[in-house]
Amino acid sequence: MHFEEQKEPVPEPDEEGEHADEAREQAQQANEEINKYNEAIAKVQSFVKLISPLEDEPPILNYEDFNEKCFIRLMNWRDPPAEPTEGQANPSQQSIEKEKGGLKPTESQGDLKQDSISETASQKETRQVESFVLELLPSKIIMLGPINEQMENSALMVQHTEAVYALRKVIIEKAKTIWKEAKDVNTNHVLGLSSLKQEILDKAFDKQITEKLDWQLGEQYSDQNSSIIFNTFLKENDERLQE
Repeated sequence: MHFEEQKEPVPEPDEEGEHADEAREQAQQANEEINKYNEAIAKVQSFVKLISPLEDEPPILNYEDFNEKCFIRLMNWRDPPAEPTEGQANPSQQSIEKEKGGLKPTESQGDLKQDSISETASQKETRQVESFVLELLPSKIIMLGPINEQMENSALMVQHTEAVYALRKVIIEKAKTIWKEAKDVNTNHVLGLSSLKQEILDKAFDKQITEKLDWQLGEQYSDQNSSIIFNTFLKENDERLQE
């Protein structure tokens, strides 16, 4: 999206007379507000500026020529899970077993069913926002460029799905020093709200791949740091995947 542009000042009338004086005073008041707005925008633009073409502008890059080989969704770096020692259950398996039979002694299936019914979508979103804690995200960010200039036809589609929170935090903290209305904003709460939007964006990427690019989902890979969907004609249940 185009960043906010600075506003042009309101011209002051050259005529004389009572009505002209009143119009001139209104123009001066409007220009004072415009100057304040332009100063704030200039401060933000000196720090960060996001630009993409409008509908009637040519694209910065012609993405139609890329022919990406795969879509990679990168999370922040997480160390591989420790291998279980002899006689010790895998931590992930423990988690699965806990989920399968993990009713608390005081809970019943009826209680859980009632809780799931009573929680509305709005309450679920509120709980998700309130439970978001930036510090719990791994701090190591994996950076991967979409193009390898040393290899032809090797473009990738890359989404850094967790790195964006660090960038958003910097923008929010900078905005708090510029606009007094944002001074007392809870940064973690705003990031929690953005996590809801991030889920929508993640789904939009997946929809773009299957519906617009016509990729099939036969070849995929995922671990604790990334998920990869390859550009393939193979569907998920294709027998050739078992070979």
